[in-house]
Amino acid sequence: MPVSKLRDYQRVKAPPLQPPWEEPDMLSYVRGLGTEQLVALRDLISDLILSHEDEVLVEAAMKASEESLAAVWDNPEDASTDL
Repeated sequence: MPVSKLRDYQRVKAPPLQPPWEEPDMLSYVRGLGTEQLVALRDLISDLILSHEDEVLVEAAMKASEESLAAVWDNPEDASTDL
């Protein structure tokens, strides 16, 4: 089925969600999805979770290295080359 047809089907199948989204509304919407759409939704949720975990790890690593990088970066010997 062409993507445009899927979009039309989704519009007819479930009303658009308006914030704030209530859990029963979301569950009703998800229950109206087809198998391929559920797989795509599962993958999207998984990607969002992994992305958030990556952001948390990167932020923690940056925070942990701030002091040591500052000691190396901010020194009088290299001051003449600072922009």
